[in-house]
Amino acid sequence: MVEAESIVIYHKDGSVQINLPNIWTLNRILFKGMTVVKKEGSHFDAIEILGIYDDDKYVYLTIKNIKTGRVNVISQILDRDNTYFLWSIISLDYFQKMLENRIMNQLIIGNTVTPQFHLK
Repeated sequence: MVEAESIVIYHKDGSVQINLPNIWTLNRILFKGMTVVKKEGSHFDAIEILGIYDDDKYVYLTIKNIKTGRVNVISQILDRDNTYFLWSIISLDYFQKMLENRIMNQLIIGNTVTPQFHLK
């Protein structure tokens, strides 16, 4: 069966679109040098993406932990039916968009939002 949309799409600008539920970035786009947060279980790390490649069964990300400088490779099976993800990646842009949408939805339905913090 041919899927309507590929799971991994390489763009001419060097970015890579990974259409899996554990990639939480705008349009599921990743690129070399991108700084994101990796969630693994209840543990969060700021990481830099050093490389992205696949072998038609898995996608591999070479990453560097910002705090420790440690470099390693994480992988994910390329299967849309998979419901288990050892790790997830979220970008600051995506997280900010989620917050904006949540606040707008609350305002639209008439709830008042009292900010607990201020973005500067």
